[in-house]
Amino acid sequence: MFKYVFLFFIGFSALNAQNPSSAAPTPNKAPADVISVFSDTYTNINADLNPNWGQQTQTTEVQIDGNNTLEYANLNYQGMQYAVSDVSAMEYVHLDYKTADATALDFYLISQNPTVENPYSIAIVTGSWQSIDIPLSVYTANLDRVFQFKTVGNGTVYLDNIYFWKATAAQSTDISLSALTVDGNSIAGFEATSTSYSVELPAGTTTVPTVAATTTDTNASAVVTAATSIPGTTTIAVTAQDGVTTSTISIAFSVASTPPTGSSAAPTPNKAPADVISVYSDAYSSIASDLNPGWGQATQTTEVQIDGNNTLEYANLNYQGMQYAVSDVSAMDYVHLDYKTADATTLDFFLISQNPTVENPYSIAIVTGGWQSIDIPLSVYIANLDRVFQFKTEGDGTVYLDNLYFWKEPAAAGTDTSLSALTLDGSSIADFGASKTSYSVELPAGTTVVPAVAVTTTDTNASAVVTAATSIPGTTTIAVTAQDGSTTSTISIAFTLEPANSAAAPTPNKAPADVISVFSDAYTNINADLNPNWAQQTQTTEIQIDGNNTLEYANLNYQGMQYAVSDVSAMDYVHLDYKTADATALDFYLISQNPTVENPYSIAIVTGGWQSIDIPLSVYTANLDRVFQFKTVGNGTVYLDNLYFWKTPSAAGTDTSLSALTVDGNSIADFGASKTNYSVELPAGTTAVPTVSATTTDSNASVVVTAASSIPGTTTIAITAKDGSTTSTVSIAFTLKPPLSVAAPTPTWPSADVISVYSDAYTSNATNLNPGWGQATNATEIQIDGNNTLEYKNLNYQGLEYSQTDVSAMEFIHLDYYTDTSNFIKFSLISANPRVENAYTIDVVKGSWQSIDIPLSVYNANLDRVFQFKTEGNGTVYLDNLYFWKAPSDPQDLQWETVVSPGHQWHYTLPTSEPSSNWKVAQNAPSNWLQGPSGIGYGDEDDATIVGTTASLFMHTTFEIQNLSTINRLLLDMDYDDGFVAYINGVEIARNLVSGNPVPYNQLSDGLHEALLYRGFSPERYFLNKSLLVNGTNVFAVQVHNQSVDSSDLTALPVLSAEVYGESGFYSDTPFWFENPDPEPVDFNFYSSNLPMIFLQTAGGQGIPDEPKIDASMKIIERPEGQRNYVYDVNTPDYLNFNGPIKIETRGSSSTFFSKKQYALTTYDAIGEKDNVKLLDMPKENDWILSGIAFDTIFMRDFISYKLSNKLGQYASRGRYCEVVLNDSYQGIYMLQEKLKSDGSRIDLNKIKADDTVLPKLSGGYISKSDKWEGNELGWQMPNYGGYNTDFINVHPSPEDILPVQSDYIQSVFQSLASTSASQNSSLIDGYPSIIDIPSFVDFMLINELASNPDAYQFSTYFHKDRNGKLRAGPIWDLNLTFGNDLFLFGFDRSKTDLWQFTVGNRGAKFWNDLYNDPIFKCYLTKRWKELTAIGQPLNENEIFDLVDETAALISESVGRQQALWGFDLRFEERISNLKTFVTQRIQWMSNRLTNSSLCDQVTTPTLTISKINYNPKVEVDEDASDFEFIEITNTSSSSKDLTGVYFGGLGLTYQFPNGYVIEGNASVFLANESQTFESSYGFAPFDEFSRSLANGGQELALLDGYGNQIDFVDYDDKSPWPEEADGNGSYLELRDLDLDNSLPSSWTIETILSSAAIGEDPPKDFLSIYPNPIDTYLNIRIANGARFQKLTLWDVNGRQVESYQTDKSSIELNLETLESGIYFIEIATENRTFYKKLIRK
Repeated sequence: MFKYVFLFFIGFSALNAQNPSSAAPTPNKAPADVISVFSDTYTNINADLNPNWGQQTQTTEVQIDGNNTLEYANLNYQGMQYAVSDVSAMEYVHLDYKTADATALDFYLISQNPTVENPYSIAIVTGSWQSIDIPLSVYTANLDRVFQFKTVGNGTVYLDNIYFWKATAAQSTDISLSALTVDGNSIAGFEATSTSYSVELPAGTTTVPTVAATTTDTNASAVVTAATSIPGTTTIAVTAQDGVTTSTISIAFSVASTPPTGSSAAPTPNKAPADVISVYSDAYSSIASDLNPGWGQATQTTEVQIDGNNTLEYANLNYQGMQYAVSDVSAMDYVHLDYKTADATTLDFFLISQNPTVENPYSIAIVTGGWQSIDIPLSVYIANLDRVFQFKTEGDGTVYLDNLYFWKEPAAAGTDTSLSALTLDGSSIADFGASKTSYSVELPAGTTVVPAVAVTTTDTNASAVVTAATSIPGTTTIAVTAQDGSTTSTISIAFTLEPANSAAAPTPNKAPADVISVFSDAYTNINADLNPNWAQQTQTTEIQIDGNNTLEYANLNYQGMQYAVSDVSAMDYVHLDYKTADATALDFYLISQNPTVENPYSIAIVTGGWQSIDIPLSVYTANLDRVFQFKTVGNGTVYLDNLYFWKTPSAAGTDTSLSALTVDGNSIADFGASKTNYSVELPAGTTAVPTVSATTTDSNASVVVTAASSIPGTTTIAITAKDGSTTSTVSIAFTLKPPLSVAAPTPTWPSADVISVYSDAYTSNATNLNPGWGQATNATEIQIDGNNTLEYKNLNYQGLEYSQTDVSAMEFIHLDYYTDTSNFIKFSLISANPRVENAYTIDVVKGSWQSIDIPLSVYNANLDRVFQFKTEGNGTVYLDNLYFWKAPSDPQDLQWETVVSPGHQWHYTLPTSEPSSNWKVAQNAPSNWLQGPSGIGYGDEDDATIVGTTASLFMHTTFEIQNLSTINRLLLDMDYDDGFVAYINGVEIARNLVSGNPVPYNQLSDGLHEALLYRGFSPERYFLNKSLLVNGTNVFAVQVHNQSVDSSDLTALPVLSAEVYGESGFYSDTPFWFENPDPEPVDFNFYSSNLPMIFLQTAGGQGIPDEPKIDASMKIIERPEGQRNYVYDVNTPDYLNFNGPIKIETRGSSSTFFSKKQYALTTYDAIGEKDNVKLLDMPKENDWILSGIAFDTIFMRDFISYKLSNKLGQYASRGRYCEVVLNDSYQGIYMLQEKLKSDGSRIDLNKIKADDTVLPKLSGGYISKSDKWEGNELGWQMPNYGGYNTDFINVHPSPEDILPVQSDYIQSVFQSLASTSASQNSSLIDGYPSIIDIPSFVDFMLINELASNPDAYQFSTYFHKDRNGKLRAGPIWDLNLTFGNDLFLFGFDRSKTDLWQFTVGNRGAKFWNDLYNDPIFKCYLTKRWKELTAIGQPLNENEIFDLVDETAALISESVGRQQALWGFDLRFEERISNLKTFVTQRIQWMSNRLTNSSLCDQVTTPTLTISKINYNPKVEVDEDASDFEFIEITNTSSSSKDLTGVYFGGLGLTYQFPNGYVIEGNASVFLANESQTFESSYGFAPFDEFSRSLANGGQELALLDGYGNQIDFVDYDDKSPWPEEADGNGSYLELRDLDLDNSLPSSWTIETILSSAAIGEDPPKDFLSIYPNPIDTYLNIRIANGARFQKLTLWDVNGRQVESYQTDKSSIELNLETLESGIYFIEIATENRTFYKKLIRK
C-alpha cells in the first residue's frame, strides 16, 4: 500500500512542475463559421465537462494566463457531453493541446441514435501548445446529432479551444429564385432566372394576389411591390449578397372573361345509365368526391352554371386533378368528356389507378370555340381498370369541362344456356361439362332422400329451374332459359342405387391378447369417436353389412377417428380392411400427441372386393406410446372395418409367477411374485373361509384356487404356465387370532358434562341393546376384562334404543370400537317426531381400540328428542362407551391449582457418573441422593437449596393425582439456568438448550440461559398432554445442565400446575407470580379445509422447545387439486403427502412470546437419516419452516412478497398455506415454506468446503446476512448512516464452521462494495458493477421499497455469492411488517407510503443509500421500476390486486377459523382493502421519484450468441461427465467487441470474462468445465473455464453485460421439443444458424463430434479422396494440387480422440484393423486448411 501512496505523491509533484504558463493561442475564425464547445473566445453550447463514465482521469478546469483551460491528469479516458448539435455544415473540429509526458492521444467524436464513435489519433508533440484541425470526414459519427467528445491517452494533457468550424465563403452574386408563389401556389412556368410571368385570374377578380419569392442564395434579398389594381403588375426586386448585383421580376395579372349569360351548356349524354359509371355529370348519379384536390397546381378551378348546367371552369390551367371513389371500370369501354375552350393550345387527359399508382395521358387535338365531345378508348391507358380513382387534366388557357363518365357498348340479348357449375348436396357433380345435358349418379344402397341439386348459369342473365326427382331411383331435371327468353335447354340427372353390400369384411384371426382394437366386431374396442368434426366433406355412416358393423366413407376427402390415448409400442402392425368401387387414392395416417406427430401410409388401391392391409408401425414417425387418432385421406366411397393394432405372438411361456394375490379383495401381506407359502391370521371366531384371488404375471398362464375346507385350514393355488406343462403351487395357511382380551379405555370426562347411553363408567339410559330391525347382525353383550362390551358379528346393521333424550346442550357423541375384519363403519344418530337420521362414516383402523368423538353438528337429527343409534358395516365390531358430552358449560368452573409447587421436596444429586437407567420412572429415588426444597442451585441468591458448582443436576420427586377426570389442562412453568430436560412417568415433556437422547450426565448445555424469576420475569411455560398422568402416584424427573463446569450460577425450579373443574381441595394454590393462561379456544369443529392439513405429534405430547429439535411425527393431508381435505384422511395413505418422522423446534425471536409458535423442522426416514422429500409439490429437501405468520392479521404479506419476487425471476422461499394440528390441538393457519439454505433448488451455490482457502475456490459458496445476532454469530460490522454499526452474520459456512480466511474474504467483498458505491465508481473494471450483480440488488430494493419494509437492509437481509460469481442480494425474507403493517403493539408505525426505507432511521449498511444516489445504479433502478409497473407486469397495481384477491380467496376460510380460535374480529376484508389502498399510494409515490432513466435507456450490448451447449455428456463408467461440458459463444458481428464485465447472471453456472478481453468479429470462444479434459478430448484448448456444472435437466443461461443488461438468453431443456439426443446420448446442442432465435427449441440441432475441424470447411471437388468407406482394414487418403498432410486425427462419435498421425505426404494408407465397428470422424489438416469426414468401420 505504501508503494502506491509514494508513487501518487511523485506523480502529484510532477504535475505541479509541468503546469503551462502561457495560454493556448486565441482562435481567429469568424463566430458565424464556428460552433464552440469549450473556448473563451466564443459563446459555448451547454456542456458537462466531466461526466461520470467510470474514468480514472482527474479533470480540473484551471486558469492559465487568465484563460479557462482543461487539465486531464492521470489520463486514461475522459468524456465531454454537450447539447445534441447538427454540425453537418461544419468542416473541421479544432482543439489546442499541450503535454509534457503523454505518449498517446486519441480524440473521439460521438453521435447518438444510434451511438456511433471512432477515434482520430493525434501525433504527439510535447512541450508547447499544438493546434489541431481534424477533418470531420474522418469520423463515422452522424454529424446531424453529435453530443459527446472522448479523449483517450495517458500522462497529463491540457486542452482548450474545442470547436467546430467551416471555411468562410466568398460574397455571392446569385440573384436567382428558388421559389415564386401566387396566393400560396407555385406560379405556372416557374424558372429560377425567368424575369417575366403572365397570370390570368378568374372572371370578376378584384383582389391583388399575394406574391412570395425565395432567393436561391439565402444571403440575397427580395423586395415585392404589389400591383395597385387588377389587371396590373407585381414586381420583385432581387439584390445579391454582394449588394451590387440586382434583377427585377414582373408578374402581369389579367382577368378571364365570364361565360356569357345564356350561352349553351355541354350536350346532354344519351347513354343508358346501366352502361355508365359517371364521375361528373348532371345527367347521371356521379361518384366524384373532390373536384379540386390540393396537388400544388396553379389552376384556378371553379364550378360554374352554364345554362343551368353544372360545369367545371379551369382558368390559368397548368394541371388539375379530380378524385373519386375507387372504382372497377374494367367492364367499361370508354371514358367520355365534353370540353370547350377559346385559348387553350394543349389538353392532355390522364386516368390514374392505385396500388400501385399508375397513370399516362391521352392528348386531345384542340378545337376552339364550341363544345367538343371526346370518347377515349380505355385501352389507351395503362392504369389498372379495376381500381381507378383519379383524373388529371393538363394544358393551358381556360378550359370548361362537363360529362366525365365511363361507358360501355350495350350487349346484345344472349342465347347462352350453358352452366358454369352443377352440384349435388353441395358437392360438384362428377364429370361436369358446361354444355353436358345428361348425367347418371349411383347413390349408396338404401338411399331414400333425393339429393339437393343447385346450378349456376354461365350467363348471369340466363335462368334455371330445377325439378327434383319424386323418389329414388328417379330423375331430376334442370330447365335453362337464355337471356333472349327463347333459347332453352334441359339437363337431366338420373339417380340409381348401388347394389347392397352382401359380404362383410373378413373375420380377424389374431389372438385378443395380441391385439389393441379401435373398430372391430371381433374384439373389445377402446373408446373411440368415429366421426370427429375436422371440417371434412366426407359423409360418414356406420352401417351393417351381413350383420357386421362397417364404416362407410361417402364422397371421401379426409376423415378422422379419435380414440383414447394408447401405448401401442409393444405392437408391430396396424390392420385395416377396406373395399371400394371408385376410389383412386387412399392414405392412412397414424397420429400421436404431445407433440402432435403424423405421417401417411399410401395404400395401393384394389377395387371391387375386400382388401386386408397390415401396415408396419415402423413406417410411422408418431410416438407409439401416445397414439390417439387415425386419419383416412382419399376420394370416392370407401368401406372400412377391423381397424386394430397387433403384434406377433410370443413363444409359449413357462412363467408361473403371480402379479397379484388377494384375500377378501385385499393384497396379501408380504406378497412375492414367486413366493409359494403364506400364513394369514384371522380374527377370533372367524368361520367363513376367505375368498382368495390370484393374477398371473403371464396373462396366458392359468390358475385354479382350491379353498380351505374350514378355518383353521389351507387354501391352495395351482398355476399352469402358457406351455401347459410348467406348474407351481402356492399355499395360504389360515389361523385364528386369540379372542379379544383388552377392554376399551376407561372414560375420564366429568359425569356432569356427559349423557351416557352405554358405558360402565357412567349411569346409562339404554333400553334395548338389540331391537329387532330385520338385521342379519348377531349382537351379544359380552365381558372383556370385566367390562361390559357390545359384540356385533356378521354386521350389516344394528340398532340401539334408549330413552328419548334432549342432547342439544351436548357437543359430541363418543364411542370406542375395535375390529379386525370390518372395512367400513357408519354411525347414525336418530331422532323422533319426525324420524330423522343420517350417518357419519368412520375411517376404520383395525387391530386396536379406537376412540371416536363425532361432532353433533354433522347430524341433522333433532337433538332435543334423540332416541336411537344405528351402526352399519361388515365383519365383527366391538363397541363400548357410547355417550354424549360437552366442554364445561361455565369457564368459571375451571380454575388453576398447582400440583408441584415451589418449595416442593425433591431428591437430587450432582452426578459423577451415569445414574441408573430407570431413574426417570422409578417411584423411589436412589437412596444416596440428597433431599431439599426447590428451587435448587447456586448463585444469584434465588435458590431454596444451595449446591456446589457442577456440570449438571438431576432431580426426582413424585406427586399424586386424585381424579384424572377433573383435570382439563396441564402445564409446566420452568425457571432454569442454563439448559434442562423434564420427564413425567419416564416420558420427556419439555427441554431447552440440551441436545441428545439420552443426555449424558457430564454434557454441558448448548448455550447460555439466565433464570427469569429473580429478575422479575415469568418463567418459561410448556403446555403438556394430560394423558401422561395416571390416577395415583406419578414420577416427575428433571435434569439441568450448566454451560460450563465452573459457571457462576445454576437454577432448577420446576412448577407443575393443572386446570381443574371446581375446587379440588386436593392441590395447592398457584404461586404469586402465576398468570392464568388464556381460556381454551372455542371448539369450532375443525374437520375439513380447502388447504392442506398438517398433523404434528410429539413423543408423549411434550411441548416443543426453542432448541434442540425433538422427535415427532408429521402427516400432511392433501387430496387432489379441487378437492377438500378431511381430518379423517389422516389414516388414508392415498391422501397423505407426507407421513413420517421429523425433528422439530420453535424458532423466531419477536414471535416466541406468542401462543402460536413458529417451527423449524427436519424430515427423516425410518432409519433415522435425514430424508429429502417433496412436501406439497415443493422441491425435495429436509429443512422446512412452519411459519405462524406472526404480526400479520391478514396472513399474506410474506406470501405475496415471495410470489412477487419469484415473478421478477429472483428466488424466494416457496411456500404453501396449510392448517396445523399439534398434539390433537388446532393451531390455525400456517405457511409451510422452504428454509433459506445452500441447495440446488433453493440458493443454488457451489458449497464452499473447509479446505477451500485459496482462489478461485475461496471466491464463492457464501450466504451472509445483516441481522440481529446472538452468542458468537457476529461476523463483522459496517457503519451506517444512523450513526451505528450494521451487524453481518455468516450463514453459510456457519459461524462455527467458517474459517478466518473465508470470513475475511467475504467481508472484503462487502468492504469493496462500500468503498466503490461511496465514491460512485461505476466502472466495469474496478467499480461496484465489477463486484455486485446489479439486477439482483435492483430487484431486492424494489420489492422491499414497494412493501415499505422497515426491517429491510438491517434485519433478515440476505446476500449470496457463488464461486467466481458476483455478490447477489437476496433472497428476500421476513416481510410481515410491510404494506402499512408494523409492531403497533409496541408503538411502532414505520411502514409508510411516502418515504424511502433505506434513508429514514434505517440501520442498514451505507452502500444501500450510496447505490441509490449513484446516477448509473439509480438509472437501472428506475428503468426496472418502469418495466415492472407497466400493464401486465408483476408490480403493476392490477397484477398485485389480482394476487391479493387470489390469496384472500384461498385463505379466507381458514382465517375465519383463526379468528374463532383467537376470539376477536380480524376485520379481514377491511384490512385487505387497506392493503390495496397502500399499494396504490406507494406505487404512485415511487413512480414520482423514479422518473429519469435516460442514462441507461439506450444501451448497446455486444453481439454475442450462445451457439453450442454440451450438457450431460456421454462418458465411460469411471469418468466425470461434467468434465466434458462446454459452451460456445459467438460474436455474430464482423467487428471486434470488448467483453469487459460480460458475465453469466443468475445462479448455477458462473463465469465473467476478464477485463480488457476483446473478441474478434465472427469469432467464437469455448468455455469448458475442465480445460485439460476438454483439450485432450476435443483436440484444442478452450478459452477459459466456467464454475459449476451445466444442469442435466435443463437450465437458464443468461449472458449479461456488466450492468446486467441482457445480451443473450437460452433456457434449454432435456425434453422435447428440445433435441433429446443431447441428454446423455453422446451429442451436444448446436445452433442451426447464427441468424436464428436461439431461445426457440426449433433453432437447435445436435452434433456428435467437436474438434478444431468444427470451424473448418468442405474440401474443393476432386481435392480429397478417401477410400474405401465403409472400411474393412485399410484406409487410403490422398490430396491433390501438390498439397501435403500435416496431421490426421481420428475421433469417435463422442468427440474422443482415438488416433493421431503426423505426416508430410500427399497420400497415406492407415491400418485400422484394431478399430471397433462404428462411426468415426477423421480430421485432416493440411498446410492452410482443415477438413473432416465421416467414416464407417464395418
